[in-house]
Amino acid sequence: TAQNGDIRVYVIEQKILLSDNSLLRDLRVGGITINGFDPAVLEYVYEIYEGQLPPEVEAEAQDTLAEVAITMGGVGEKTYIYCTAADGSETAYTILFAISDINGQNTPNSSSCYWIHIPGTTQYKAVTISMNVQCAIYDINGQLLLRQEVPMVNPNKVDVGENNQGQQIILTVDPSAEGAIFDIPQLNRAYFYVFFQDDMKICSGKFSLAN
Repeated sequence: TAQNGDIRVYVIEQKILLSDNSLLRDLRVGGITINGFDPAVLEYVYEIYEGQLPPEVEAEAQDTLAEVAITMGGVGEKTYIYCTAADGSETAYTILFAISDINGQNTPNSSSCYWIHIPGTTQYKAVTISMNVQCAIYDINGQLLLRQEVPMVNPNKVDVGENNQGQQIILTVDPSAEGAIFDIPQLNRAYFYVFFQDDMKICSGKFSLAN
């Protein structure tokens, strides 16, 4: 207010700045973060075996005020994951559920089964891309110690190729891949593992684990 009575009004308008963060913190398929997840990568392919249904999809936004909506698609279709920020900005992620080329009904061979030590443990894991496979552990005297069914590996956790006979073979395996886990009875001793199908030996090998 001036001395002559003139009044000038100043206004300060306070606004809450809404976040425009519409990125995901995590994207899970079947309860496990999808391979290669990166918030900046919007498209993914997840393989399933023929006859399987797409696993459950879950997503978590980076911003707690953002909203996530999921529209499930069928086999061969895209599932859409929409993340909407507080200011209305939206990012759409997609997952295509594709049928794996792995044919579990093929006759297994020595390279369609995989024996791997689980780092930092006294456990080994039997992995296979074939159906109806079992794995057993024997001591050096041939006594059976353990025997288990080996589930077919998640096709997203294994790289598969072909040998000269056109048979599917395992090239590499993710250490977190599904398989039958065996606890080694005693360290510093030799054992044999044997993969079977219908009690016919597929392959075998010798192993031991030191302290």
